[in-house]
Amino acid sequence: MEGQRLPTLTHTMFENVGRWDPSAPFDWSYIKKEWRKYWDITQPILVEKSPPNIVRVPSILATFPNSYLIILVRNPYAQCESLIRKSNYNPRSAAEFSILCLQYQKQNIELSNQSLLISYEDLTSFPEKSTNKILAFMPALGQLNFGRKFKAHNFQHKKLKITNLNAQKIEKLNSKQIEQMNEVFENNKALLNYFNYHLIFK
Repeated sequence: MEGQRLPTLTHTMFENVGRWDPSAPFDWSYIKKEWRKYWDITQPILVEKSPPNIVRVPSILATFPNSYLIILVRNPYAQCESLIRKSNYNPRSAAEFSILCLQYQKQNIELSNQSLLISYEDLTSFPEKSTNKILAFMPALGQLNFGRKFKAHNFQHKKLKITNLNAQKIEKLNSKQIEQMNEVFENNKALLNYFNYHLIFK
């Protein structure tokens, strides 16, 4: 479930210009009540996957103290391509946003001892291995079918099996865009290295 898009919450959690602001005041008791209306609470695991909630993990952990975090990261150049193409970011602002996301994900790893880091690259290139890691982390899931085709937001606009699209996305970036991104990335090499990402040059 992407809880930010529920009818009673979309104005606050999705349409709000401050949805990526960690200091924005959210009423978590109300949010919890609304999420529970849509979750099947008879199930052992309840999923929430709103992207901006990576900046609100402390509040989520306080509201749902038995939470498990699956922390997903992606090559920042590929993320930047999406931001430029879909959300009209310029290369520098896209790079700054991707660094901000990595900073929060690093903080989230350090906040909880019930977290699992999965990179987009591992998930898409080694889906069986990644699936086994997730099941070892959360056995209550029972099973995961990684061989299906999924309807998802991708630039090919079609159902796909789990597929690594990074190379195709990065190829769409021109040398000037890469250069502008690197003005940001070069100042954050330690963070990139933490997640095993490296500078790209064209």
